[in-house]
Amino acid sequence: MSRRWKPWQRAFDDEQGSVAILAICVILALLSLTGMFAMLGQAFIQQRATESAADLAAVAGAQMLIEGEQEACANARMVAQLNGTELVDCTSNVSSVLVVVRQKMRSERLRAVIPAVTATSRAGY
Repeated sequence: MSRRWKPWQRAFDDEQGSVAILAICVILALLSLTGMFAMLGQAFIQQRATESAADLAAVAGAQMLIEGEQEACANARMVAQLNGTELVDCTSNVSSVLVVVRQKMRSERLRAVIPAVTATSRAGY
């Protein structure tokens, strides 16, 4: 049986250049992973910054407890705003202040996945 030659068959039988295509795919995969890890790192850093803002707001509120619960929460709100966060909740009693702060994600791409980061902190004596 004789093999019939087809003009397009040679293009598919030749494997020359397949390593270059494989290398391009590997490089694209590595670049995608690098971008993903960079975004995760940015989210981690912003979470830590939000936690620090919550700690500062709670300490500021606890310092004003002697003036009253309303003044303590007002001071906590002011410190939270100065740190670029929004005070979501403030609960105080005679000896401690509990604050919950929220901060929108700075990155547009991350905001599509994680709209905001929240943190809770308590301070008192």
